[in-house]
Amino acid sequence: GKLPLAEPFRETGMFQPAALSEPLARQVLALTGAALRALGVTDGVTHTEIKLTPDGPRLIEVNGRMGGYVGALLRRSTRFDLLRAALRAALGLPLEVPELEFPAVEFVYFLTPPADAGATLAGIRGLEEVAAMEEVWQVKAEAVTGRSVHWRAGTEGHLGTVHGTAADHGRLRSAVRAIDAAIRLDYA
Repeated sequence: GKLPLAEPFRETGMFQPAALSEPLARQVLALTGAALRALGVTDGVTHTEIKLTPDGPRLIEVNGRMGGYVGALLRRSTRFDLLRAALRAALGLPLEVPELEFPAVEFVYFLTPPADAGATLAGIRGLEEVAAMEEVWQVKAEAVTGRSVHWRAGTEGHLGTVHGTAADHGRLRSAVRAIDAAIRLDYA
C-alpha cells in the first residue's frame, strides 16, 4: 500500500501488506494478471501499480523490474527474498514462491521537500523523537544542511527515510501521524 500523497501527487511512503478486503484483493490480482497477459509477460518480476477508485481498481503502470523498497519491505515482513527469486527467474532456475504471511506491517516513510519551486535546507528537527518511537527501527537523514532541494527531483530528492514495523494498520496510521507531527523541515 501507499501512504497518502503529498502535493502535487508525490509518494510519501509505502507499506506491506496492503489493507484490502478479500473481494478487493481478488479484483486487484485479476487486473494485474490481465495487464501482464496483455503485455505478454510470462515470467520474472514486475512492479504493477493499481489505483483504487470509486469505480474499482484502475491500472496506473506496469514496470519490468522490482519496485524501489519493495524487495526490502517484503523480505523484512515475510522473510521471502524477492531479489533472489528475481535472479533465479532470470537465470531460468526453478523457483518456489510460498504462501506469504505478514505477521506485522512494514513501512517506509519518505521525508519530502516542500512543493514550492525550491529551497535551501537549513535543518531537520524531530529525528531523535521519531527514532525513539516504538514502531521505528531506522531513521536515515540523507539531506545535507545548506543543500538546495526541489520536489521535482522525485525519489532522489528525498531528504531521508523512516523505516518501521507496526503491529497492524491502525498502529501504522498512528505512527505516520506521530512522524508527521514530529518532523520539522527548516528552510533558508
